[in-house]
Amino acid sequence: MKLSPNQMNKIAAEVLKEVSATDKLDVHFGTDKFKSVIINVLKQNMEAEKVLDQSVNDMMETLEKQNPGGFEHYKMFPLLKKKLAEQQGFVL
Repeated sequence: MKLSPNQMNKIAAEVLKEVSATDKLDVHFGTDKFKSVIINVLKQNMEAEKVLDQSVNDMMETLEKQNPGGFEHYKMFPLLKKKLAEQQGFVL
């Protein structure tokens, strides 16, 4: 999934709002730092998903070479991505 910086800021603000409302976590280092941490986690997750997508594309290229015209990309990509994500413990 791709997120714009504005979307990441909105998500971080919403997470901070929810966490603050529960009184289960006290943010000692400030809200701006907490938002920054959330945004960094989102960025890391998006980078990991890019790597996963590239792995799926590589697998599909190999499969297509072995079976020309044997499958449809738009159907296989999500299936392979889901399977590979499960194997790697990656949550989509």
